[in-house]
Amino acid sequence: MDKDTQYKALMDKVLKGTRHLSQKGVITENLRFDEQQREFISASMARDACEEVIRTLDFHESCQRAGLDDGRRYWCFRQNGEIIGLTGYHYRLWDHSDIVWSAWFVAAPHAPAMTKLGMIYNNMYVCLTQTRFRTMYIELLGNGTDSNIYNIFKALGLQEVATFRHFHGKNKDMVVMKIDLDALREFSREEYGLNTLY
Repeated sequence: MDKDTQYKALMDKVLKGTRHLSQKGVITENLRFDEQQREFISASMARDACEEVIRTLDFHESCQRAGLDDGRRYWCFRQNGEIIGLTGYHYRLWDHSDIVWSAWFVAAPHAPAMTKLGMIYNNMYVCLTQTRFRTMYIELLGNGTDSNIYNIFKALGLQEVATFRHFHGKNKDMVVMKIDLDALREFSREEYGLNTLY
């Protein structure tokens, strides 16, 4: 598959997912560090991952209160007043300023598959349209390449950069994938008239 075909396949999914969220009345709001959001995380994630996410949120909240930029941007998704997902991105202060990492993603177990995909693609859409990052890395946790989201991203042309076997315990691997946001952004401006910061 050539690059233009790959980018078109990916952007068709990203834009379809974004439209789907809008059609279903899913809205986004900034993280507020409240009890409802913590309860959602606890109810929707595996215990070991949940503790890690809450520890990260606690650190982020402490930085926010102290007026420090820890490079993290998080938001949640609501539908009919109910939280159905949380996501975001982070840039590590010691990395090159062009690099961004897709943050963890958690969805309500009862959320339809298309809504979950829309929330995942929303992260990419935000970074394409509202930031100047040139390269995005995405960490996928699971049983290596035997996961739905891995196969979706692979089919859409994301590049597999590395696999860390048993990263979170036996058969809990971490696969790092990469996407060239800058090239995708340039393609999307020309092909779709996508509004971007530059």
